[in-house]
Amino acid sequence: ISKKVRSVGDYLQQKKYAKLAAEAETVVVEDPNLPFKIESKRFHSFEESVADMKNLDKDCSYTPDMFMAEITRSIEDFRKVIQFYHDPIYTAVFPSVTAPQLAYLRERADEVRAALDGIIKLVENPGTENDNAKEEEAV
Repeated sequence: ISKKVRSVGDYLQQKKYAKLAAEAETVVVEDPNLPFKIESKRFHSFEESVADMKNLDKDCSYTPDMFMAEITRSIEDFRKVIQFYHDPIYTAVFPSVTAPQLAYLRERADEVRAALDGIIKLVENPGTENDNAKEEEAV
């Protein structure tokens, strides 16, 4: 039970939340095509879900699997949004895009790739984020 307990009532309430949260089922999804596992909790009731959120004793540590699941989701969301631009309403104007507009589009695409490369570099060399920020400030 958390050290933030202020009264007996708080203590009993936290104990109740911890018990309810412990009853939730943890579901692990393993996809042989992914190099990580996706874990989620399934709750039997809304009260269990709220109890899990209020449980101050639960392990909230972040894991590599959680990072990989989130970054994968972000990339997939981005890819879905970009797919919209394959729609005929957009492709009809492609022949009219000017050279400066195309150059601008390429720059923006390069920025997206650079952002992803920056994350990959941080993963490869943890702890270098502050060094990179100092380099950017100097430029």
